[in-house]
Amino acid sequence: MRETTFKILAQGDVQMAHCQGYMVAGGADAVCFYIDPSGRAYISASTESESGCPVVYVSRDDCERDTEIEFSEFQGWRFHAGGAGKTIAVALVRRAADDA
Repeated sequence: MRETTFKILAQGDVQMAHCQGYMVAGGADAVCFYIDPSGRAYISASTESESGCPVVYVSRDDCERDTEIEFSEFQGWRFHAGGAGKTIAVALVRRAADDA
């Protein structure tokens, strides 16, 4: 099983079970993996860090402040889709693939 480490940029109300995404699968232009919040949560928004890495905001309905996570391994990629639940699926795509 392949893992990818992520960085918590801002700790909000949602705690993460650990700082790794796991079961990373994909190819040159797209990748998917799972992250584990402590309890049910979802990705409420996404952006890009100053270094060009995808950033997601993990939230739950009763949150006052989202937890902000950067996927530093994927510089030049963007967030594409995410799931919700006790395990959250995350899909990223390489930005250069958008130009093809």
